[in-house]
Amino acid sequence: MYCLRTENLTKLYRNNGLEIPALKNVGMRVKRGEFVSLVGPSGSGKTTLLNLVGGLDRPTTGKVYIDDRDITAMSERQRSDMRLASIGFVFQEFNLIPVLSARENVEYVMLLQGISQGEAQRIAVETLAAVGLQGLENRRPNQLSGGQQQRVAVARAIATGPSIVLADEPTANLDSETGHNLVDAMRRLNDELGITFLLSTHDPMVIDSTTRVIRMRDGALLEEA
Repeated sequence: MYCLRTENLTKLYRNNGLEIPALKNVGMRVKRGEFVSLVGPSGSGKTTLLNLVGGLDRPTTGKVYIDDRDITAMSERQRSDMRLASIGFVFQEFNLIPVLSARENVEYVMLLQGISQGEAQRIAVETLAAVGLQGLENRRPNQLSGGQQQRVAVARAIATGPSIVLADEPTANLDSETGHNLVDAMRRLNDELGITFLLSTHDPMVIDSTTRVIRMRDGALLEEA
């Protein structure tokens, strides 16, 4: 039922001998197929939470479960495999490989999974079409607009059929119209394919587009609407 659960998730950073809490006992649930926004001011802990949920960092205490598997108990290699198989990432800086085409960027993760080149290419072309980039498959990132690059990032995130897609401020570097089009594309993927999204955002348009809002402040959850 839940593709993501956290229990008493705490992250402390040390600075000049002091322990600075970035997260405080966060307990969160995201059901399969939800489209959820994670909202709060800068410094509230949103990115830290996404990094822990995505297995990019380890908590000081607490647990993270993806598909009922405790990723905090996994080795570095096991967490890497989990990220590859079950978690899609969309970053505000796009993080595309500049020397690869849009199609090759989307294929890349699938090739790491051991999918054949022909099958990866077929899925990449279909996925790029699903986010509105049909005909642009062979363009490199510097030949695409910011919004198009972010759509490539979304296509890359969903191509492997992850349990959940984590998006950290996905519209932050886009103008309002481009951002709106991107969120529409993600919402359509959620509606039509049942892909689960958790989006960290300050953007009121993104918040209005999600079906549930989780609010944070000072490293703690305030409310879920």
